[in-house]
Amino acid sequence: MATKKKTIKAVKFAKFQPIRIKWLDSVHDSGWKRDKEFEGEGEIEYETVGLFSRETSRAVQVYQSRCLGSEEPDNHLVDAMMQIPKCAILSVKPLK
Repeated sequence: MATKKKTIKAVKFAKFQPIRIKWLDSVHDSGWKRDKEFEGEGEIEYETVGLFSRETSRAVQVYQSRCLGSEEPDNHLVDAMMQIPKCAILSVKPLK
């Protein structure tokens, strides 16, 4: 049985600051199999690098890209939003 992981605390980053998030994804399979076929199935760890957008009580949100020539400085054009649940996050670190 896996050990219980603590949910990360609040993250403090400036909007659009580049960050690296390491997180665990869920694993699933369908169809009938013998339970021994699933022995050794490990956790799937991912690394996401993105531009910090915001944090909620339950997730951290990043963007893949933003337009630097935006005509509205308070309303940037952004692309590829990803929201990762805090309960799946292993670490969050700023990039320079």
